[in-house]
Amino acid sequence: MKKTDLTVCMIIKNEERFLKDCLESIRDVAGQIVVVDTGSTDGSMDIARAFNAEIHHFEWCDDFSAARNASIRYARGEWILWLDADERLKPESVQLLRDSLRREKQAVIYQIQINNHTLDDAGAYISTAYRLFNNNKGIRFTGRIHEQVVFSGGRGERRKSAITLEHLGYALDAETDTAKKARNQKLLERMADENPDNAYAHFTLGQHYNLVGRHTDALRHLLKALNLDQFEKEMKASLYNVLSETYSKCGLPEEARRMAMESVDLEENQVGGYFMLFQLARGGKEWDAALNWLRKVREKNRLIRSAGWHIATDVVFEEEKLNYTEAEVLARAGRNDEAFLLLAEMINGGNTSPELWRKTLDAALAAERWQDAEKLAGSLFQKDTTNFYMLDTLGKIYIKQQRFPEATQVFEALCAQAPHNRDYRDMLGRLQAFTRAVH
Repeated sequence: MKKTDLTVCMIIKNEERFLKDCLESIRDVAGQIVVVDTGSTDGSMDIARAFNAEIHHFEWCDDFSAARNASIRYARGEWILWLDADERLKPESVQLLRDSLRREKQAVIYQIQINNHTLDDAGAYISTAYRLFNNNKGIRFTGRIHEQVVFSGGRGERRKSAITLEHLGYALDAETDTAKKARNQKLLERMADENPDNAYAHFTLGQHYNLVGRHTDALRHLLKALNLDQFEKEMKASLYNVLSETYSKCGLPEEARRMAMESVDLEENQVGGYFMLFQLARGGKEWDAALNWLRKVREKNRLIRSAGWHIATDVVFEEEKLNYTEAEVLARAGRNDEAFLLLAEMINGGNTSPELWRKTLDAALAAERWQDAEKLAGSLFQKDTTNFYMLDTLGKIYIKQQRFPEATQVFEALCAQAPHNRDYRDMLGRLQAFTRAVH
């Protein structure tokens, strides 16, 4: 279909930080861009105009669905894609999006993947949302916040798509994040009060309470969502994972483990449930179990990265982070040689990260692999000859190998560079005294 067959609909307020990159990502596929402004005071409207967006205004009423429904009334394209300003269509998804714009007799809604960037250990966590649907088929938004698209009369087809968005909104500065959470909490609490028998309302409020540290309140609403029993398999597995995390934060590891097992029993092709089981085993210092669960995480992580999601929300990790974590657990289990070999394999594969080299050096020292440690410390010092700590480490490696003349030379150099360092002077004195005693 033609570019003109797609309308991109957005609601925004003071999004000049994100808007340009968002619009840049869809400009080659969108025939119409509709921007509904709810009260911007920054340069957002100038950015929107630069992309020939149609600008409309909406008086904010604490209801995202009302604003979304207002935005799609202006859509002329046969298909509608709705976005937030802090999202970007991945370049490789442009053609996937074009291929989805086929004429349909029935109402169709496409579920797409969203990679939510975070500031924690995960590279991103995956969520899914119904974002693409055909116009003039009675499809509308519902929900005061975390709005969803629904069919008029409940009739239509939901499809899964490999289209992917990158979402930056969970990697915000502290001030912006605090303000956003305060706004969301007010709307989520109101939505749950207005819809006491809606499992999704309780689920999203429970997730929010976890984010702000109110874990007991989170547990109450998440259990309410579970007891209402309204979710299909992929959402229920995600609910079990959130319950597992919540029980863990409430100091109830056995309940947390039970919820994670419920999740992976329901859907084995996921990362989140196995990661919770890994964390619980690591927290209990069950190192062998932790390693087994972590290797399951690695297996499923590769599957999700290549084939896409299987539950409503999931996590994905960079392979490098999983290697670091496995090496850490191996070291805690006293398997230092295995930890070294795992990290050394990354170096042999061409990884030049200074962090990796330092971690590998630490593993070599713990494993008493003195020749390997010498090579690593020497290489790191050559890269930064002002790094006295690395030179000190090299000297101590020489001592472990009983190469005392070389160790003496190292500490003589250190004392020359840092004459007031008492540790260096003491070590040099002991080496010199040993040399005199031997001779």
